[in-house]
Amino acid sequence: LAAIAAQDEEAILLIVIPALVIFLPLMFAFGSAMQLGGTKLYLNVARGEGPSITDLFWGFSADGRPLILPAMLVMFAASVLMLVGMLLCCAPGLLVMLCWWPALPMLIDRRLTGSDTIGQTIEFCKRDLGPILAIGAISMGVQMVPGFIPYVGVILQLFAIPLAQLLI
Repeated sequence: LAAIAAQDEEAILLIVIPALVIFLPLMFAFGSAMQLGGTKLYLNVARGEGPSITDLFWGFSADGRPLILPAMLVMFAASVLMLVGMLLCCAPGLLVMLCWWPALPMLIDRRLTGSDTIGQTIEFCKRDLGPILAIGAISMGVQMVPGFIPYVGVILQLFAIPLAQLLI
């Protein structure tokens, strides 16, 4: 019985591992394109332009497609830095997270390359650390406080999260 189970595990691994190797990069590219679209929508709202459903899929359009690879680079770099920050302690991870919030809007707004976006985000963070921390604290508070309200907190968070994104 144990030999049959071991053979089944090997067969499953032979299917699952290649599927993950193919599926995860595709999902990361798809997620990056969707993140570009969501950020474009928030930028349009912040500029006073009317939002549309097509903004959500802007990352797949001819205008947004060239930014998918730089967005993937920026998001990967931010994830690695946040992971390292969280492993060091929660506070450095939160600081890195707050400093990297403007990266994707900068990438879209200024049409930069991935490495230029990383460099400008670091310079922006060095120059304006106080306001970044203040806006980040307010944004986190707006997102978290409704969660503490019994029963209706989850519903209120549906409205608070987009509001917090507009603060960025």
